[in-house]
Amino acid sequence: MKKNKAPLTIFSIIAIFVILAFVICWKLFYIGENRFLIAPSYDKADSLLNNNYKELSYVFDELSDLDYDSVSISELLFVDGAWKNNDENKMFMEVERKSENYEDTIPVPDELCAHIIALHKKGVRDISWSKKSARLTIWNTMSESRGIVYSESGAPDGEQLVEVKQLSIDNWYYYVHNYEKAKEMYPERFM
Repeated sequence: MKKNKAPLTIFSIIAIFVILAFVICWKLFYIGENRFLIAPSYDKADSLLNNNYKELSYVFDELSDLDYDSVSISELLFVDGAWKNNDENKMFMEVERKSENYEDTIPVPDELCAHIIALHKKGVRDISWSKKSARLTIWNTMSESRGIVYSESGAPDGEQLVEVKQLSIDNWYYYVHNYEKAKEMYPERFM
């Protein structure tokens, strides 16, 4: 008696397509190397901070030595180890001097590139620095972002923050930013 191999064949084809779809998404959206497929918890953020504290401190010290009020390094397109802009394989950052109404996009100093790439590979998507605080986005969707904030003046209190919690290192905080949830939880902030 011959067994019907059709169910096994169909199952094998479906499994191959699922694996192929996962690999394509992995490559397209660069989910590898400690990237977060789901929203990272407080513990994941704390672990990221502790495991990369020296790297983070170095980057923020270097950014604070620049002559700007704020600096933003956003993940736009990551190709061959750097953000691509105008067909140049360079990493760029947005800078601002508020007193002069000056805003520009300039190359990241060469000595910082390797450190920022290392942080990017560990899961840091965006880096923002100002004279008062520093922010690392480690996960985001259209409606929510999560990450780590450094603030010497205490816990951040932005109107769209729905969760802020002190991490294991002083002045570093885990945050969850969500406009819709904040509007529901704190309607007085949006009047």
